[in-house]
Amino acid sequence: PLISNVTGTWATASEVTSPEYWTRHLRHTVRFADGIQTLLTDSQMALLEIGPGQGLCTLVRQQISKTDERPVLASLRNFYERQSDRAFILNALGQLWLTGLPIDWTRLQAHERHQRISLPAYPFERQHYWLEGNKQLHHDQPSSLPIQRKVDISDWFYIPSWKRSPLPDISNSPELKTITGSWLIFVDTQGLGEQIAQQLNAAGAVITVTTGQQFARLSNTSYSLNPHNPLDYDLLIKGLRKEGRIFNRIVHCWAIIQDPQLVGFYSLLFLTQALSKNNVLEPVQIEVVSNSLYEITGDEVICPECSIVLGLCKVIPQEYPYITCRNIDVFLAEPGIPQRDQLAKQIVTESIMEEIVPVVAYRGKHRWVQIFEAIPLKPTEDKPSLREGGTYLIVGGLGRIGLTLAEFIAQQVRAKLVLIGRSSFPAPEDWNQWITTHDELDTVSKKIRNLQALEALNAEVLVIRADIADHEQMQRAIDFVHKCYGEIHGVVHAAGVTDIDAMSLISETSPVDCERHFHAKIFGTKVLEQVLQGEALDFCLLISSLSSILGGLGFGAYASANLFLDAFAGRHNQTSPVPWISVDWDGEAFAQQPLDKAINVLKNKTDRVELSDVQTGLDAFQRIFLALHRSQQFVVSTKSLSARIEQWLQPRQENAVSSLAEKKDLALHQRPRLRNAYVAPRNTLEREIASLWQGSLGIEQIGVYDNFFELGGHSFAATRLVDQLRRSFQVDMSLRNFFESPTVADLAEAINNLKKTSTEPNLPSITPVARKQRLIQRSSEGILIHSELPDQSEDK
Repeated sequence: PLISNVTGTWATASEVTSPEYWTRHLRHTVRFADGIQTLLTDSQMALLEIGPGQGLCTLVRQQISKTDERPVLASLRNFYERQSDRAFILNALGQLWLTGLPIDWTRLQAHERHQRISLPAYPFERQHYWLEGNKQLHHDQPSSLPIQRKVDISDWFYIPSWKRSPLPDISNSPELKTITGSWLIFVDTQGLGEQIAQQLNAAGAVITVTTGQQFARLSNTSYSLNPHNPLDYDLLIKGLRKEGRIFNRIVHCWAIIQDPQLVGFYSLLFLTQALSKNNVLEPVQIEVVSNSLYEITGDEVICPECSIVLGLCKVIPQEYPYITCRNIDVFLAEPGIPQRDQLAKQIVTESIMEEIVPVVAYRGKHRWVQIFEAIPLKPTEDKPSLREGGTYLIVGGLGRIGLTLAEFIAQQVRAKLVLIGRSSFPAPEDWNQWITTHDELDTVSKKIRNLQALEALNAEVLVIRADIADHEQMQRAIDFVHKCYGEIHGVVHAAGVTDIDAMSLISETSPVDCERHFHAKIFGTKVLEQVLQGEALDFCLLISSLSSILGGLGFGAYASANLFLDAFAGRHNQTSPVPWISVDWDGEAFAQQPLDKAINVLKNKTDRVELSDVQTGLDAFQRIFLALHRSQQFVVSTKSLSARIEQWLQPRQENAVSSLAEKKDLALHQRPRLRNAYVAPRNTLEREIASLWQGSLGIEQIGVYDNFFELGGHSFAATRLVDQLRRSFQVDMSLRNFFESPTVADLAEAINNLKKTSTEPNLPSITPVARKQRLIQRSSEGILIHSELPDQSEDK
């Protein structure tokens, strides 16, 4: 018997032998919930998840009745669980045996010798049975509710826009002298930060920080530090904390400088790490002030480097719920004129407004807020404006997205496809030998079969090895394409790092981690523009990510790199007739593995990749290609984008993280049936942790060995709990600490260890010398084009 994910009920022989059924299986809604309800009608049925992870078990437990005691078990442990795979699967097998299921012990114990011992035939578990808890409990936490996928692909597309918003009422705003706490202002070189400080000086609570060669205390209210050195930020925050100076607002103006990429981005990164390391647990609001970041009136000269800092603005509040970030983008008038003073007042007033809008822009006398307008792209019979026999260059062409786009172009026209990648690749004459001498699941073998499929579509395929961030290699590649095919008609930039190991939480992010993402997306994009100067292209398509809109746990550098792509396309179009278009794909379209290392370990993976079906992705691509003339940026979201923005980016109210267990009018659910017995908290620390879990999960009894994710925990609940643990126990608890300690007992041990130890930050600083060395190393890699392009030196 087989449950169909197409119908949600038992599959029939006629269905599973019909090609039309499997087409529906690929294209239509996955009715997993309906299928589970069909299974649950059999009260005697136990449920066992086969395969890595335990995400399906969590989804089932969310549907199953609290009075239903049937086992819902997994066959394999999560990678963070501290037990052997054998112990885990034997425990699951034992629980199945307890339900009365027959076990073939001779198969299990083959080739083993055992001795007989006396044990009870069932565990003695004293269980109390209470009335059903308040079903409205979790309705107080809308951010954790799932957002439904849109069935119609036409509704997946959006374009960014701006709308006028009323200016803050400066005349009726609270008097500056009533503002409590200190303001920490990172002063820019253009004078705006100083003017903001002057507006606040009446309150006598302003601390300014300027750039310098090293950390120095200039006066009682002014400091300087080296923006590239993370240790200086630690000294600043540690010194202010030691003096008891509490600051609840930070105005960060270092994105308004000549080198905003290095100073703006890394200063905000190092500042956040310093706040975390020094246990700044009071609510902090960071205003990141930038200039010329958005094209609103059409008169701005966009600075793509400034946009990099925005990725951190989105991710910092997601990883540190007690920190709120807002971007205020301005147009700077000349110093000394009235508009400058008015702008400083507006920024201060914006900072003390109760309503926090993540992105605000000021242009002249007007205030603007960012919105995303739906742009339905209906299916048509029209063909994309691709040239028959045209030459199309795809950077990152051997990646999943690059190969899929190559397939799309090959399906539309007989094209010459030039696929550029950094890694070495077998020459065409060696493809068959490679396939026969390697496993069928070999990555290179799969790519070779994809290339052969392209050739079967009458496409001419050329694979080039080159690093997009190396100007010499890319220029040689472009010259070689001209020699082979003449003109280049279109370019797709799909290069970038998307593997799990490249993602890191802010607390663990170093400049080296950031540059892995910046390499192709930032440095590579600049090189691409340089080598394509003078090319009469029909288009250049930049593959960005929805993370540039939503952020995501562990996505600080990744989101920032993709924001650069979006801004760079806008800046390029201001001065060039060749259209550059960025497309923010839904969590990397076509990806088959989760991108967020943090979310990956969660039992209930929230907001996962949706465009996993290649044909669906091709359909979305076709609609984008037909609409390239309508916008310079498209956003693809399979769910309501406004709902996702509200879920991911809207600041959480303080009471949203307070313990629900303290609200006596709310009942708690009974502890679900887990694979481990209930063990009550044994000391004060464990009782306090269990109480926090009760409030977050709405469960009455939390045992010290109960797994947070098996209890129904998810990413948002984990983030809120980390915030509560930091506040309650005054420790630098990170999400990674929480993921690696998913039980009350483990958390108690981790908290005790964190209290005993304190490590100094050890992040490498960025210097021009280090940058030069890395560029030299890149240049030495050379370029290989199936041995068809002669090398110019023995080294290459």
